[in-house]
Amino acid sequence: MFNQEFYRHAEAYDIAFSFRNVPSECDFLEWCFKQHATAKVQDERRYLDICAGPSPHGIELAKRGWHCVAVDLSREMREYALRKAGREQVHLEYIVGDIRDFDIPRQAALAGCYIDSLTHLTANEDVVRHFQAVRANMLSGGLYIIELAHPRYVFPATEPNIWTVQSGDQEVEMLYGLPDDFYDTVTQVWELTSRLTVRKNKRIVETLERMVKHRFYMCQELKALIDLSGVFDFYTFYSELALPPEPLVHSSKGNHMIAVLRFK
Repeated sequence: MFNQEFYRHAEAYDIAFSFRNVPSECDFLEWCFKQHATAKVQDERRYLDICAGPSPHGIELAKRGWHCVAVDLSREMREYALRKAGREQVHLEYIVGDIRDFDIPRQAALAGCYIDSLTHLTANEDVVRHFQAVRANMLSGGLYIIELAHPRYVFPATEPNIWTVQSGDQEVEMLYGLPDDFYDTVTQVWELTSRLTVRKNKRIVETLERMVKHRFYMCQELKALIDLSGVFDFYTFYSELALPPEPLVHSSKGNHMIAVLRFK
């Protein structure tokens, strides 16, 4: 499900995804909460960041007054995120744990999972178990927001998925999938090539490449797993973590499938 060694390069991973507009995405999260949640929040708003990595959304929401708890399997990510939260002068709780079975001290009202992290769960049973584990840590009427690839991108690509981000004298190149990566049409599991290359002053200082298994979910099968879990009373889909909200339809301009799920 998870490649511990790949994610030990926490700073490089953070740089690779630093192109995201996290404040704008958190505007969308808070809009969804106001629009769709029915949770009764009495003393403080609590947010649960799942597969948190460096937890950019947790840190941003902490700045806005949310009490944030992050969950991830990587100890290196935990240490990096806590240092980053310290520099931002916000409090972040961070638990190292399996997203199929974990506990946080107090139930949250809002949860999020980003960058196709759910695709590390490659079996139906694991997804259902995950939904039920999250429910055990959430208030009734709380929301779970999941970012996945738009269904148009589910099938094997014809070109590499690669991008580069510059940060000071450091450049991070991320490769996430090659056209000839093996795709099992029965299990829908993709053995994706993942490669992280770090350069300083244009010289390569680190390269790490691994094959990682992912399963990308179509909208209808995700709906079936949501229903099968038995823990939600409402769900809807959008095409981006952005305002104004755009519903997920075939002609959506967005590149994502954003599932907004409300717990019973």
